[in-house]
Amino acid sequence: MKLFKRNSQGFTVDIRIDIPIERLGQVEAAEASNDPAELAMVATAEQGFASAGWKGMQENLLGVQNKLMKEGRYPAFQLAETAALLGRKRDAVDDLEALTRSANSTW
Repeated sequence: MKLFKRNSQGFTVDIRIDIPIERLGQVEAAEASNDPAELAMVATAEQGFASAGWKGMQENLLGVQNKLMKEGRYPAFQLAETAALLGRKRDAVDDLEALTRSANSTW
């Protein structure tokens, strides 16, 4: 959670930007587990959020999730969920269809 002050038409306005609550749990879990993959996702998400808000966070996460999923280190269904959140429905469906065809994939 960050607080910013912006001068808008001569007024000082406090703007509060909250990191989604599910992200707070991921940050705590990544730090507790010291898992390099999870820590990389947290760092990437924070960078994306800082530069482009919620959409930037999701875009950055999608890239890391895709890489880790191809390495067999991340569940494909979560990659599909992130794609769907970004409005990439076809990508989400393709990820899930590939998942059902693969015997070695991680749900």
